This record gives sequence, C-alpha cells and structure tokens, in this order.
Amino acid sequence: MEDSARIEAEVHVLRQLAAEIRFTAANLHPSHEHPQLGSVETLTPADPPSKRPYTRFDAVFPLVFSDGMEWEIVFPLYCTTGSALMSQRILSEVVTMSWVGRNTTIPVPKVIAYDVNGLIMLWNSTNRPCIIMEKLHGKHIKNRDWECMTPEQQFQVVDQIARVQAQLVVRPFDKIGSLESDEDKTQGTVGRLVSEAVISLSRLDPLGTTKLLESFKMPYSDALSYFVDLMTLRLVNEVDISPSTISTAFIETWIMRSLVPSSLLDEFNYGPFVLQHGFLDRTAVLFDESYKLTGVVKWGFSRTEPIQSAAAPLPFVLHLPTDKVNLREMVAHYAEALKRHELEFPKRLLKFGHQPLLADFLTNGELLHVIASFAESRSVELYGVWDVFKSVLGYDGKDKEEFLAIYKHSPLIKTEFDQIRSLIQTKYVCLLFFVDLQGPRRRNREGRCVIVGMEAIRERMC
Repeated sequence: MEDSARIEAEVHVLRQLAAEIRFTAANLHPSHEHPQLGSVETLTPADPPSKRPYTRFDAVFPLVFSDGMEWEIVFPLYCTTGSALMSQRILSEVVTMSWVGRNTTIPVPKVIAYDVNGLIMLWNSTNRPCIIMEKLHGKHIKNRDWECMTPEQQFQVVDQIARVQAQLVVRPFDKIGSLESDEDKTQGTVGRLVSEAVISLSRLDPLGTTKLLESFKMPYSDALSYFVDLMTLRLVNEVDISPSTISTAFIETWIMRSLVPSSLLDEFNYGPFVLQHGFLDRTAVLFDESYKLTGVVKWGFSRTEPIQSAAAPLPFVLHLPTDKVNLREMVAHYAEALKRHELEFPKRLLKFGHQPLLADFLTNGELLHVIASFAESRSVELYGVWDVFKSVLGYDGKDKEEFLAIYKHSPLIKTEFDQIRSLIQTKYVCLLFFVDLQGPRRRNREGRCVIVGMEAIRERMC
C-alpha cells in the first residue's frame, strides 16, 4: 500500500474515535464539558509551500468549548512515525515546546496533557498516543498571500523568521540529538535523535530499524559521526535488493558521505550545537492579519545540530513563491536580520568559548549546507549535486555519466552495496559506522577537497 493510502486509512480510523476524543478532552477540562470536535485539518495543503513531496506525520483535531477555550488534540500517525520511535517523538516534542516557552519569546502552544503510548494515562479514552495543547490562532502564508503583500510586509515577515532562529541558536548544547528530559530548567537534556530524517529513512522492517539505530552513537558528541550516520541511513535507503543494481543515487550519496570530513571545520566538530525546529517552513508558522507572528507549531522533529549546518537558510525563506532575483534579495535580508537579532541577545558560551554568529556561515560552507539538507531530510533529492562535484572536485568539463561510471565500478562501493543488500535480505541490519579522525581530510594541489576513500569509513557487525 502506498504511503498516501496508509495515511488516509489511519486518519479514517481516527475519525471514528470522535466520542472517545470528546470524552478525553472532557476529562481534562476544568468543567468536564464535552467540546465540539472540528474536522481534521486538510490532508494536503491547498498550496504546498515546500518543493518536496508533502508527508503527513500527524492528524490534528480542533476542540472548542462553550467557555471559549480552544484546544487541539494531535495524533502522531503510526504509518509515518513508526511504533518504535513513537513515545520518544512525543516526549521530545513536549519537552522542546516547554524549553522554547521558558527560554525564548517565541509563541509556542502550551501543552495541556500528553500520553506517549496511549495505555498509561487514565484520562485518555482513545488508547492512542497523543498530545493535547492550546490552539494558537493565525494563518499560514500561502502563495497568493505572499504575492498580495507589499515589499515592506514581506521583509517584515522574513525579519520575524530570522528572530525566531536567532533566539534558538544563542543557547547552545554540547550534544547532537533531541530534547528528552525536562530536569534541567535552563538548558534541557539532549538524548537520542528522533528527527524526520531518522524516521523517514528508517523504513526497514522493525527488527532491522531498531538494530540499525541502536548501533548509532546517539546522542552525538561530534558532528562528523552525526553526518556519517545520517548519510549511511540514506545509503541503506537507496539500496534496491531487486534488481541488484547500484543506482546513481547510491553512488552520489556514497560520494557525498565521503566529502563530509573535508566539509567540517575542526574547531566546531565538538560544538557548539544549536536547537533547530524540525522543518521551519510556512506550514509551521502562524501570522495575524497584519503579518505579525502569532505562533510557531510542529516541533515534533526538532533537534540540536552543528552550527555549520544550522546556518543554511531556513525552508521558509528558500521556498518562497518568488523569482531568483527576489529570492536572493530575501536571503540577503534574512542574513542581515539574523545577524542583527543574534547580536541583540546575550551569549552564554563559557564552556564553548567564542561562538561565531550563525549569520557568518550563511555565505560560507555551501557544500556542507547541501550535505546537511540531504542528510537531514530537508530535501529528498541531491539537488545541485553535480554542480557541487564539479566545483569542489575539479571535474569541470567531464560528462556526468562518465564521472559516475568511475565510481560505479569501484570495488569499495560495490562491496558496501553488497553488504547492505545482504543484510537487508536477511533482516539483520546491524551496522556500526565510524570515521577514523586521523587523516581523513585531504586536499589536492589546487587546494580543492578530494574524496576520502572508504578506508576512512569502516564498518563492523554489532
């Protein structure tokens, strides 16, 4: 069954729980009143503001009480979240919203209650994992809205997005992962990574997925291990066991993974790491009629990540419905606003020493931005990857097919492809990847980064 069909089927089941949903809300409301239950939000946005295929991870039902109180009940979907990561994903979303609410002025929903597995909380009559939160009012900016806005209003909106980002990055963490505990009232605790990339790319059988993720070093203390593991997930995702042919996507992913060590700056490999919204596009941000920010929602896949990759322009900015000239202008305005807002907030960076401004990385490190965008599932394709290979590896003038053919017959690539394919076939996907930090960074005579061979990326069975 296709993903869309599975999503439709699961949402249909949730619609049949109308009585249980109303009873659950009544158990939590001070008056124990049964609310009116609104329709689940549209399955597909009328105007998808992202250039990637829209994937639904939650079903959200509005709850309206007679006293004017408005809530929402959010059901993460099993078909796109998976049962193995469900409880961690819910806990991470709740803890992240709590942390953001305490440490920033970003408007986030207040959580009323949550149930990580649907079986423990007596108030939950649905027997489904869920989060009940206050409803934030506002509208998403769709294409037509943007086109009707004045330039001043457009710049005002982008400025507010930059301020959201600035407030998150001035409070760094020492590990890469998702927030999972609320014990520390100031900094929070970073635990196992439960990002959209991990969930989207872990589409193997339950045993294989669990074993593969257990072999990764979560939470990560260095950026190199983080990127190599995510790119390895993409490699596994690109293996087609029937027919047993090495695809172009597999080769490109393998090469991009090999470029990771040469793309990272040593001084930032071990931090600081900054909190990022899972996918801050136009579906995650609400504005009032005057285009003032009223809410940031959908924190389910938030995580801390390396400062170099966090500097990539946000999906909200990159996917605006505008031509290239205006887009460059908006990105430039975003960078300027981000720098201004970063300087506005005090730094608490004693354990890291000096932290550079995120805005300083916006025009540098384009290669890592492409790698991060692909590895962290901000994009589903290696868009522009050929241009990256040409500029970084010095292959100008070479035919793309000729270039890829060199690697298609590489014994290193074929060996890894066969190993992954064999492990998937036997349903014992349990790989432990790690990078030898001694000597993986190399440059050719022209100073260009060159591909690091697989001798720097070893694997062993758990």
